[in-house]
This record gives sequence, structure tokens and C-alpha cells, in this order.
Amino acid sequence: MKPARIITMWSPILINRQHVSLSGEDQYGEHWVSTTLAELDVEAKTATTISGRPYRLHGEPDPEYALRQALSIMSRAYDLTGTTVEAITLEEADAWLRGLPEQPRLSDEDMDRNERNRRRETWTWLRLEAVASGLDDIALSGVTELPLHIVKALRLGNDDLLDDVTTYEAEEGLGRLKDWRNRGWRM
Repeated sequence: MKPARIITMWSPILINRQHVSLSGEDQYGEHWVSTTLAELDVEAKTATTISGRPYRLHGEPDPEYALRQALSIMSRAYDLTGTTVEAITLEEADAWLRGLPEQPRLSDEDMDRNERNRRRETWTWLRLEAVASGLDDIALSGVTELPLHIVKALRLGNDDLLDDVTTYEAEEGLGRLKDWRNRGWRM
């Protein structure tokens, strides 16, 4: 199971009047646009995307901010000519999901590709954060709660050993490292 992403300054985003995603800022201050929503609980302010990522919506929506971030991110990856991107309310996103003949989902092939990309991205960010932390292997293992042999393999680029840890464990370790690195900025 993927760890929940807690988001602020968020809004559901309707893309080409066909797909609803979330846009906002996560608990580490990173901006992003999610994959298509598969489930939404308006009352609990939670959502799950077709990739299986759970989200918790913190605070009130900020449609202007979320839309600006979505357009900025998407324009770097896609040609948006002829594309419509709109910020909508949670209730509108809920109505969109309820109006679909079936719940959006990824094919098994797309889920597998998504998982490989998620794993590769997690390990890349973990490597970058590890270097930026300045911690030695023992301290890094303590902060991330990842086994020492995994931390050493990460530093040496020995990706074969990384299979000993699930992507979920790596994401949790990355989250702990980001929390540790950002702790001084939150005072």
C-alpha cells in the first residue's frame, strides 16, 4: 500500500472534461498533479487515484493556486494546445466520479509500469536527499529506518540489493528523511 500524501492548497482539476485529478502542495512543499481520481470521500476529505495513491486533503481548497501549479507542471510535460484544465469543487469532482459508468482504473500493464516508475522515482529522490543530508551511512539508516546494507547499496549504486525493500518502505524512508531535513525550517 502506498503512503497517503497529505495536501494543502489543493483543488480537484478537471482535464479536457474527461479526467479529474488533484493538484496542490504536499507535506514536503512539493507541487504536483495526481493521476486520475478513482475514489473520493467528500466528507472525510480523502481520495484515491487510479494508481492506488491515497490522499488526505488538509485545510480549505485553494483553486487558483492549485490551477496555476497544475498548468505549470503539465505544460512542462505536455503540449497543452487545445487542452482544457479547470479547477472544480469537491462536490463537482464527486458528481463526475458518480456519473461514470464504471470506476476509472489502470490496466494491469499500466499498473505494472506505474509501479516501476514509482520505484525508480522513489530511489532517485532517496539518493538525492541522502547526498544532500550530509549524513553518514549509519546516521542515514537511523533517520530513514532502512537497513544499513540498503543505505550502503543506495550510496554505491548497487540497485540489485534495493529489491530487499518494498517501494512502500523506501517511500516511508524518503518521507522520514525529508522530515528530518526540513525540521529546522519548521521552527
